[in-house]
Amino acid sequence: MSNELRLASIFSDGCVIQRGMPLKVWGWGTPHAEVEVTLGSQNLRKTIDSNGYWEVWFKPVRGNEHLSLVAQSYISLYRKEYDDIESVQRLKTYRLPDPENLPDYMEECARDLGLISSAERVMQKQGLCMSEIVLCTCYVGEVFVCAGQSNMELPVSWASASDPSLLQWEDSLLRQCKIFTHARFEGLLAEPHESLWDSYVGSERRRFSALAAWFGRAMRRMLGVPIGIINISAAGSPIEAWMDHRSASSFTHLGDQLRKFRSTRSARALAEQSVQDVNDWRERCVQQRRDEQDLSWFSIELPGSLTSQSEALNEYHGELLIKRNIVLPKRCAIDNYKQVSALLDLGTMTDADEVCINGNSVGQTSDRYTPRLYYVPAGVLHEGINEIVIRLRVEGENPHVAYGQQMVLRVGDGAQDLDNIEELWKPRDVKYYLARRHRVDRSRVVRRQTRYVKAKRALPNEVEQKIVRGHVRDGFSHDKELPEIQHMDFSRSVQVIDLCGEWQCAVLSLIPDACPSEVVVDWQPTALYYGMVSGCFNFAVRAVLWYQGESNTGEDCRWYQPMLEAMMKAWRKNWQVKQLPFFIVQLPEYEDQAASLEGWATVRDAQWRVMDAFPGESLMLCKEEQEDDQLSPPCTMRDYTDFIAKNDTDTAIKVDCEEVSGAVENVVTVVSLGCGDPYDLHPSNKRSLGERLASTAMAVVMGEDDTTPTPVAVGLERAQQNGKPVKNWMRVAVEADQFHYGKVVRVLWDEQLCTYSGKAPQGFEWVLTDGTIVHAQARITQGELWVKDPVKPWNEIRQLRYAWMNNPPREFVIGTNTTPMPPFRLHNEGWPESTVASV
Repeated sequence: MSNELRLASIFSDGCVIQRGMPLKVWGWGTPHAEVEVTLGSQNLRKTIDSNGYWEVWFKPVRGNEHLSLVAQSYISLYRKEYDDIESVQRLKTYRLPDPENLPDYMEECARDLGLISSAERVMQKQGLCMSEIVLCTCYVGEVFVCAGQSNMELPVSWASASDPSLLQWEDSLLRQCKIFTHARFEGLLAEPHESLWDSYVGSERRRFSALAAWFGRAMRRMLGVPIGIINISAAGSPIEAWMDHRSASSFTHLGDQLRKFRSTRSARALAEQSVQDVNDWRERCVQQRRDEQDLSWFSIELPGSLTSQSEALNEYHGELLIKRNIVLPKRCAIDNYKQVSALLDLGTMTDADEVCINGNSVGQTSDRYTPRLYYVPAGVLHEGINEIVIRLRVEGENPHVAYGQQMVLRVGDGAQDLDNIEELWKPRDVKYYLARRHRVDRSRVVRRQTRYVKAKRALPNEVEQKIVRGHVRDGFSHDKELPEIQHMDFSRSVQVIDLCGEWQCAVLSLIPDACPSEVVVDWQPTALYYGMVSGCFNFAVRAVLWYQGESNTGEDCRWYQPMLEAMMKAWRKNWQVKQLPFFIVQLPEYEDQAASLEGWATVRDAQWRVMDAFPGESLMLCKEEQEDDQLSPPCTMRDYTDFIAKNDTDTAIKVDCEEVSGAVENVVTVVSLGCGDPYDLHPSNKRSLGERLASTAMAVVMGEDDTTPTPVAVGLERAQQNGKPVKNWMRVAVEADQFHYGKVVRVLWDEQLCTYSGKAPQGFEWVLTDGTIVHAQARITQGELWVKDPVKPWNEIRQLRYAWMNNPPREFVIGTNTTPMPPFRLHNEGWPESTVASV
């Protein structure tokens, strides 16, 4: 390591540091020299150790301050033993008679320390000492960690295509430090491997997490202090990648991966070999392409699944050609199509594609999750017949095109009045917000007369790009392909052409086997804990926002809760904050064909139970597991121990079950039902979720009054009407989870229930003792939730459940404050004899 004095990379210009907490500042320099560090009015000195490392601790600082962080190290040029500040200060008073003739032994001494370059000799010859100074500008406010996978990482550059309001405001005191994806398996990092601070201003906004932007904006409006976001997220990452080795080794289903990926070097070698296998498979697709005259065309309906439309596409792998002709008539609004651009929206596809219009390539995408939003330059379209051709590469199972989404071509960018987008967070009390407004700088909304220009120029074609360690960093942490769209407004296009309907399809190449799976090093157990999170442990933060779980909805979904508990414990331990708050985003609705039958529902339940604190209580058996006489899938670490003891006697759990109980304090789960998109893994509605997270943070961290209690079903009861039981209907007993002095408490629900549309709620089911699932009719009468008695005898009913599926119906039960009710399962304990059933 160089002997140059420097701060840890996270302390770069424009960083936000946490107010009201002891602050650790660390860095590196010349061994045994003395460093003087200044933060505002505080000044500390420290001797650099033999490894060149130093650290100091500052007292808590007040928010609303704009401070300078300065580190200065003095090096004596007379004798090496004078590497302390007091000696140097005394020597500075003495000057050589002829500074131009510095003694050789002094210059050799400095060069031995690696301090003098040709550019520094001028400074050297001005006196008897040399000084290294590092300075950065800091803002003091609230710092939050935003961690998880792609929905947390989703950048504004992507989300703004569907949510243009992201580009209608800017705030220089809302800042993000993006920790770029880096996999590592050996030991903790002393600083982030790669990081970059940005402000939510101008072109830097495109690198922001969209969810973090809305969360930060709401927090800025309510607190008035600078908000710092530490964005530690990586697309596609499972929870085991964010766990430390000790916690991950406790779960036997991760044993093979842990043994295979023991070192970073061996992991990268395995990944390189898998990439080569994938490239070989794709090369076979190219080599086996048929000539155009040999293609056999057949009709398909898009959007939709391709497997069910043709026997030739059943278990198909290879390349398809899909085409359609459209006719552009001459219109008065468009005199010449060659002078107008267009936007082609084809939704998502499996797995990779390249699209051409009239023989001109307009875009390509190499994954199944990125929306196909392709900019069509002027001159590509023309009056009359235009041909759209999609070359689709199917690498896995169940190929589909824009399933459940729209397919349109928008011709011409119309002018749009951008002033009609409603403001976020209307003030409840103007005096309250004005009193807490930041005094140095203010969050501002782009003025009316400049909004349209700002939105048009927010993401210029030649956008500013940041270079970090030789790599262009923009949006996602890795080199992910994003939609290349010229930044025009196509929401009011002159012409909108619906592309849904009949298309022509032909098999271009056929490969008998599926594409080999690529080994992604970033997704392996412990890879991101040591490669990304560990470098931030010394940086003080207020709380953690966690949005993850999509990658754990497969067969391992049953282990999600104990793994989440173990992960939070390890993070708290290394951040040295015993009760570090965690705000967990419960998974929204999504039609995931790759997940298990109830994978998303199981993860949602785990995310809720980790907050709801049911120690020792385990999940109910799934439908397939009822035939096996085994212990229920574990809900807590104690259950996991019992499960292993009964089903795998040769393997002992290595973590003491008392270390991670079923009741995790200072954890709040935020329900996200209604914020998802059944056909888009990356829903663009991040604003509502950001508001819910901000409201939660204000209640838990800041101790504000809770204005959005969450309705929670706790049981069933046979209600009385005119002194007689109501026949055929049972009322769902509802209580409320709300915050009291920063803690979640369960109180009586005294508000009304409803649905978004006012229609009857959906998603209720009776589960019979034999595993059969029967639809349950529900209604809301006078603000109360009722379910109709099942047609089966009560002794055959095992439970009533709600929204217990990957993609529940959209008629969710909500409170009058629009807070949705979380999914639940009520277990039969003597219905209807008992007054109230239990959760």
